[in-house]
Amino acid sequence: MILLPNMYNAFGPSSTVRAHYTAVRSSSFEFALRGIAEWRRSMDGGDDAGSSSSTGNSNSHDSTSATRTVLLLPFAVEEALLIPGQSQTLVLKEGRFFDLLEEAMDEHASVIGTLLMGGESHLGVLPLCEITSYQMEAGYRGKVTAQVTLQCVARAQLVELNQLRPVMRGICTELQDDDHDIMASSTSTDSSTNDTSSKEMVEELVEDIESMIELASSSSDTTRTGTGTTDTLDDPQTMYEQTFWMALTTLGYTPASSSQLMGDDDDDDGDPAWPDSSAQELHAMSWAAISTVADPTLRYQAFATTSVLERLRVVRRALLQQSLPVSTKTQDVSSIRHDRDDDSSDDGPSSSSSFFGDSGFE
Repeated sequence: MILLPNMYNAFGPSSTVRAHYTAVRSSSFEFALRGIAEWRRSMDGGDDAGSSSSTGNSNSHDSTSATRTVLLLPFAVEEALLIPGQSQTLVLKEGRFFDLLEEAMDEHASVIGTLLMGGESHLGVLPLCEITSYQMEAGYRGKVTAQVTLQCVARAQLVELNQLRPVMRGICTELQDDDHDIMASSTSTDSSTNDTSSKEMVEELVEDIESMIELASSSSDTTRTGTGTTDTLDDPQTMYEQTFWMALTTLGYTPASSSQLMGDDDDDDGDPAWPDSSAQELHAMSWAAISTVADPTLRYQAFATTSVLERLRVVRRALLQQSLPVSTKTQDVSSIRHDRDDDSSDDGPSSSSSFFGDSGFE
């Protein structure tokens, strides 16, 4: 859970919040996940062009090229880089953030962007997150806090950061993998040789990554056994599998068969048989693989790319790096750079602390 700094007194609660809590001390809301298609329709004035799955067909791909306004919450990249399917719970203490949440739920289909801060500037690609739960409480002397859970449902490319105060607001385009047509046609009976080889390369990379995850998981099991710890939250294999299923559910993927997923069947040699995975499942596997990457720089690089092949190559390189001695790991998140418009570079925040104040994150 991330606790955002308390600058409540500087900004105060919104008039809506003050009026609400004269009658009600606390309130809690749970929301059914509506998905990114609802956000597309809402921001496009009810157009049905974005009603298809986020994995994409021609209509969906066309709908993602449009620019849309998105409300933004800034975070350090190492603290809040969510990949599709993952969730994060925040505690907000400022009236302006309450207003942001209210506007997001009323006018943006409960979707906001989490603007990632890396080094001296914000990063160009950001997670689009849906509000899945929202709880407000009035504490001592009527001070209000909000606990909100965000779930990543898509990615976006920030085109322009056009407002900083009282809340951040920007213009973005939804980001999708540019090789999704290749991946979609790879399951077709008339796939070309290039399509087939692309899928084979993806499958080989996933096999390599899953072998590395299994090895890392075995090492972590040994460590936990030696310390008497039974917590599996940090187990790479568990994290990979859980994120895989969350990505399938969140992004509307349909598994081919539950017995084939994650290599449950065995072949004649007794080894796990590679599942006849759909394109959607391979996409979900590529997202799940990112969850095992510890380095923020490589994690963001894998998140931001629009190539499934490149994403898996970055993950494999990251896992190889994680297996090396600590002394060889010298990369830092400040090495992340992105291209920004000249106008936004003059007006944008230089870091997350410049936006939140000296207190930073707790």
